[in-house]
Order: sequence, then structure tokens, then C-alpha cells
Amino acid sequence: MTVSRASYVLRYQVATLGAEVSVLNRAGVMTSWITLANGHHAQLGVFLAPSAYTSHHQRDLEIEATETCKPQILALLGVLDSLDLLDMFHASMEAVEVPSGIYQGAKRIYHASSGKNTYVFTFDDRTGCPLAITQAPMGPLDASSSSSSGALQLAIEDYVRHDDSCIDAPLGIQSDVDLVLDAAISCFYQWTLAGRQQLEQIFALLDKDGDGSVSGQDLTDQLLDAGHSPERAQSIAREMTRLLCDSTDPSEEVTFCRLAGFWVVMLADDLRVSDPRNERRVLPALEQLFLGPA
Repeated sequence: MTVSRASYVLRYQVATLGAEVSVLNRAGVMTSWITLANGHHAQLGVFLAPSAYTSHHQRDLEIEATETCKPQILALLGVLDSLDLLDMFHASMEAVEVPSGIYQGAKRIYHASSGKNTYVFTFDDRTGCPLAITQAPMGPLDASSSSSSGALQLAIEDYVRHDDSCIDAPLGIQSDVDLVLDAAISCFYQWTLAGRQQLEQIFALLDKDGDGSVSGQDLTDQLLDAGHSPERAQSIAREMTRLLCDSTDPSEEVTFCRLAGFWVVMLADDLRVSDPRNERRVLPALEQLFLGPA
């Protein structure tokens, strides 16, 4: 696992395949892939789909190994759903050491808490390396055990410090957000001509400087003009730029296609993002959001 500011990448070795599963979280946006023994990368969702990578050229043993490891990978993803790793790392920055003498052995114990969880961090007193991290929902947590209700313990068997240069996905691997956006953008182009033109007009309203893209500030300004509170306007703009913009790009500009896809995802309601009928849900909601009550 490598952590840098608001990002982490977790790598998991699948010994039976000689493969490696990687899960990247960048500011809350997840990207997951598998690197196979031949060095090829594949979207993890595609790999885990039924019959993925089981062509007639593969031997029966290879197919069996591939299928056998899938529950193992799914179990890992289930654990990651329960462990809030970014929250854990942010909390660790303000961890407070428990006075020595309370716990036996050559260990250092630190406590920390966030708005959601409490944590106990256990370190080797001699080397300074972490040994275990216990996470539990907010409430009292006994640092000497992990038996508290709902507690999860992460045992650390190996610890190496890396720089953050490797916190990136391979070329061609898309984030979960990008995969959903692609489906939503394809759906948008199946809308009626009138519906597409209506969304283009809303985009033109947002694009204050006419440069073909919309910034978080453009979005905030229009939401304020439509009568939303400053807090709500800034919250919506912040969420859009978090999900759609490169965190290294200070301009935070969003093109028309990505903006259209984003709002199809957010406002499709009970209809799938790939269902063109969501036009009748998305357009009225967008008009109310950006133009205010009729």
C-alpha cells in the first residue's frame, strides 16, 4: 500500500495466477485493475465478469485457476468496502500516544479518531514500523484488543516506504467514475434532438467565457443566480470538480461531454444511466437546478 495526501494505491498479490490486483483511490474516486503474469493490464470489473479471459486457447487448469481466484479477489474488495483507508490515514496524522507502561511488550500505542471512526495504531517501539491498525465505529475502543463490536483489525506484515510516483493507473485503465460517465455520455447521444439541444443551451449558459468548458466557479455563479445558497452552490461545484477534474489541474475545467454525463448520472433517478428515457428526468431537474423555479 502506498499513500500520498488524498490518494492511495493498494496492491494485492494473487499467487495462483502470478498476477497483481491494484486498487487506486484518488480523492475518493476508485480505479481498479489486474496486472496478469504476461504484463497485460485489464479493468478488474472486466476480469471478474463471468467467462472473462477464458478463450478456447487456455488450458483447463488455467481456466480453473482464474475462476478459483475470483472469490478471493471479491473478498478483498469486500474488506476494502469496510475499511475507510483514507479516513484512517488522515486520522493518523493527529494520533496521540498512550502513556508508556500501560501495555506490555516493546510496542507503542497511539489513539486517533475522526468524525466516523476511532483508531488504535500499534508500532514496534524499536524499529518504529507499524504492526497493526484497529478501526471501530465512534465510541470507546479498548486498545488492548480488537474484540469491540464492529471493530476491524489490519495486521501489517511488511512495511516499506515508497515515494508517490507509483500512485497512478496504467494507460487505458479507467476509473469507476469514467466507466459510468462513458455509459451516461453514450446514453445522452441517444436522447431526442430537442433534448440534446436543450442541454447544450444550459451548458452555454454555464460557459461564461465561451471557451468550451465550465469551471467550478462558473457552476457556482450560475447556482447563485438561480437562487441557491452559497453553501449549496459551493458544495455542488466542489463535488463536480472532485469527481471530474484532474486533482493536479488548478483550472478545474469540465468539457461539455463530461458535464452532460455527470448530470445524467446524478439526475437519472430511478432510470439507468444507459436508458435514454432518463431524458425526461434529467432535463426538468437541470432546468430547476440552474434556472430556478419556473
